[in-house]
Amino acid sequence: ALFVVAVGVSAYQNLDRIDQLKYAHLDAQMVASVLETRAADYFDEPPVIRRYVEEDATRAGIIEGLEWLQANMKQRDVGVFFYSGHGVKDDSGRFHFLPVDGSVDDPGRTCVPGELLKQYCLGTQGNLVLMIDACHSGGIDLRASEVDCMDHLALVFNRTEYRVVMLASSAGDKVSLEREELGAGLFAKAVAEGLLGKADTFKDQMVFTKELDSYVTSQVRDWSN
Repeated sequence: ALFVVAVGVSAYQNLDRIDQLKYAHLDAQMVASVLETRAADYFDEPPVIRRYVEEDATRAGIIEGLEWLQANMKQRDVGVFFYSGHGVKDDSGRFHFLPVDGSVDDPGRTCVPGELLKQYCLGTQGNLVLMIDACHSGGIDLRASEVDCMDHLALVFNRTEYRVVMLASSAGDKVSLEREELGAGLFAKAVAEGLLGKADTFKDQMVFTKELDSYVTSQVRDWSN
């Protein structure tokens, strides 16, 4: 089965030092709809999708979505976590997702740390695909240390591999963009187009992660110059 958590925030409650976005909430809906449309051909069960958009994309809501993936996914399932919104760094340079009720002045208590995403990846069965459309999103470090691999994967979760793929819209020191002429964020638009077939380089009716990565990278570079 396919499980999808789609998060999108454009209209933030706390406006100090951040700009409102135009398309992040629409981007989450767009990618979720594409996955819903395409999944019927490849999965045994209809996709199960949870959307946390605008006022529902609170800190508690985002964490609830991650917990839901962890509680429901089985070994042969695929989970997608898509996030479109602001990403912020704390004083130590660590990445945080900025929820609709979050504050850039207090990310530790009001935001969702990237480290928490890593913890849920370690504890979730099946295969996970993370699509993060936020400034500095390449700063999320999902790599497990040697100790993590031994303690968490082998002993606690009885897993022999760390089956997670992450696509990030920007490097850890870069920003992400949206364009009015596209009516979307550059990354989300490229992901949606790629999944609908434009990333099918081999013309075999399948979009592999490497194909999607290549297409998204190329399109974002072209659109952003």
